[in-house]
Amino acid sequence: MTEEEFERPDGFELSRAWAGVVEEMERRRSTVTATVLISARLLPILRDHFGRHFESLGETGDGRVRARVAAPMALTIAEQLAGWGARVEVEEPGEVRAELARIGAELVERYR
Repeated sequence: MTEEEFERPDGFELSRAWAGVVEEMERRRSTVTATVLISARLLPILRDHFGRHFESLGETGDGRVRARVAAPMALTIAEQLAGWGARVEVEEPGEVRAELARIGAELVERYR
């Protein structure tokens, strides 16, 4: 504690200010995005899994939904999607697709 005093600005709301700080830090942390196609029934599950790093882009007309997910690295996105197997199709970027292929090859080699 110090003797320094602080006067709260008029209209300042701590919860709103904190939400802004968190949003900015998450934006800075999640610089890699991937566009994925998923079954519409999986939408709430994937949305819950990725939280604020998930954005629904709309239905594709074939029972699937296009969405965008974000993380700090392509590897992080691939690791989070790998468990979904063929139920998730990564459209782009190629680096996430390459990481998924590498993870798949490792699993095939290990459990063959």
